[in-house]
Amino acid sequence: MKIHHVCLVLAGILLTGCISDDDSSVLPTQFSGRILYSDTMEPVPNIEIEIGPQKRRFPVNIFFPAQRFTPENDGDGSFNVSFEGNGDIDLFRINVTITDENGIILNSFNEFNGLVCSPEECNDYEPGRSHENLLILVPRE
Repeated sequence: MKIHHVCLVLAGILLTGCISDDDSSVLPTQFSGRILYSDTMEPVPNIEIEIGPQKRRFPVNIFFPAQRFTPENDGDGSFNVSFEGNGDIDLFRINVTITDENGIILNSFNEFNGLVCSPEECNDYEPGRSHENLLILVPRE
């Protein structure tokens, strides 16, 4: 009987240790690479990148607001961004928006309308990892 109680107490302790809201053990999610036109492999000027977190829940995914940023205009299409606090995120997705010089949106691309990402899919980046040397290809408008 005493062994049975000890086992129950130990099981409770183990389960309590598995359930935690603390995401401090989750590393930042890092994205870096280049965004180029798919036909010429030239950098795409005047872009905004959206990186959006998601949670997988049957039967639909829950989309959280995407973080938008404009990469430094260094002429080679490079970008680099990091996200902290990924404990409640199952995956990230990437979208690319092309704007004019005044910031007016001309077109937006995702994995469903021509955006191609490699070496991973545009909508399936794991949190807590470094996703480096990404090549994101945007179709010509």
